[in-house]
Amino acid sequence: MIEQISWEKAKEIVDEIYGNGWSLVGEDDCEDEFICPECEDPVLKEDYPFLDFCRENKTFKCPICENEIG
Repeated sequence: MIEQISWEKAKEIVDEIYGNGWSLVGEDDCEDEFICPECEDPVLKEDYPFLDFCRENKTFKCPICENEIG
C-alpha cells in the first residue's frame, strides 16, 4: 500500500533503512535534495514536499521517473 509521507518523515525512514546513503546531494549533506538512483535526477523538497512510500516493500516512488527506489 502506497502512502504519501512528508519530506521530514521520508528523511527519517531513509536514515533508518539505508543509513545516510540514499544519494544525498550537496557538499554539506544538503537535507532538502536527493538524487534518484534510477533516473539520476535531483528530487527537491521544494518541488516535492511529499513522497510516495510503500511500507511493505520499504520503497519510495521517484516523483520524476516513477520507478521504485529502495
